[in-house]
Amino acid sequence: MPEFREHYFLPRKVVIAGKRTKRPKDLKEPKPVEKSSDCPFCPGNEAMTPPETERIEEQEKWIMRVFPNKFPTVSLHSKARGFHEVVVETRAHGERFHEFGTAKIASILSLLSKRCISLEKKIGISFVAVFKNSGNGSGASLHHEHSQLVALSFVPKPAKEEYSAFESYKLKNKKCPLCSALEQEKQKKERIVFEGDKFIALAPYASRFCYELMIVPKEHKNSFTEFSEEEFLELGKILKKSTKTMSKIRAPYNILFHNRKKGEFHCYVELLPRLATWAGFEFMTGVSVNSVLPEEAAEVYRENWRK
Repeated sequence: MPEFREHYFLPRKVVIAGKRTKRPKDLKEPKPVEKSSDCPFCPGNEAMTPPETERIEEQEKWIMRVFPNKFPTVSLHSKARGFHEVVVETRAHGERFHEFGTAKIASILSLLSKRCISLEKKIGISFVAVFKNSGNGSGASLHHEHSQLVALSFVPKPAKEEYSAFESYKLKNKKCPLCSALEQEKQKKERIVFEGDKFIALAPYASRFCYELMIVPKEHKNSFTEFSEEEFLELGKILKKSTKTMSKIRAPYNILFHNRKKGEFHCYVELLPRLATWAGFEFMTGVSVNSVLPEEAAEVYRENWRK
């Protein structure tokens, strides 16, 4: 039977419909995508992008490139002032994120952290959105694996609401809402996907999306820019395993980094599969309908984790 569930600390409800979807083991692996000669992110096409901000090299060849987005959401030369950067994560057009090694993903996370710190230091910047879109339906315009950073001159409303709800919960309950949520989830364990030395990955109680995953550092930190090398490696392992599950269920996805530049917070990472499309009810009410029980989603992740 459908039920309403509410976020750990945000005033946000979802409907968990509890309708079982096709199991991942019944779905075929996606076919690899061949190299695109027109892709501006491929080697040899560097002139198709704006000049680089930074690059990482191995054996005199770049393995990651950072440059301003050619079609930016915000820019220094518009009324929507800000910075919009692209991080190309691999030379190979058809290589998928889950196929990267753990150390490779950790190096991507470290580079994103470095670029986030750099953008946060820019005059007039109040917020940096760090995210990854992967696959058709995720908002990605190019198949070649990449992440993005968008630096804004203001703190957007969803972030403001999250910071405010975080502070209100802590003031009322005298403890961090995410630390409290982790304690509760560890007792029940049914939604826990993975617990390591540094992180806990879980299918949130009030998941908005089918197979939604929340990755929370055990240590209370404001931003992923404060992570150590060991934390980047463990987070890399979690993202590799979880995006491999996305590949098996053929789900496009977004990865979002929830951070705070100033003020207390407990950062976390969201993996949001994009298997369903919002319809009239969601747009009218703002209430998501999730057809996969988070408890079932956690079971699916755990099954794939062992493979």
